[in-house]
Amino acid sequence: MADAIVVGATMGPPEDGETWQDWLVRRARAYRRSLLAHRDGARVVATASALSPSTVVAFNDELTALVGCGFPPDPRPAHDRDDHPVRARVRAPGAERARPVRRPDR
Repeated sequence: MADAIVVGATMGPPEDGETWQDWLVRRARAYRRSLLAHRDGARVVATASALSPSTVVAFNDELTALVGCGFPPDPRPAHDRDDHPVRARVRAPGAERARPVRRPDR
């Protein structure tokens, strides 16, 4: 089911002449529509233990396109990354990494 939801968002790199900003807006909207089209769609995808190899390849193609648009690949060492293949992290060009907020004990 998670595969159907992810593939339903019609993954792929930017269209010819499409800016990365427009592409990300289009992708976010398509992905949201796909998640909302299925009951508990976000939960189904978030808790999926695996996606098909073709879905992972399509997602990797999108990540490659992001890097081609100037987004840096994840600089964290492999042992510090999530194990899930689709939880890769990509930051906007020039963006600072958010630091966790430490709250004093009460």
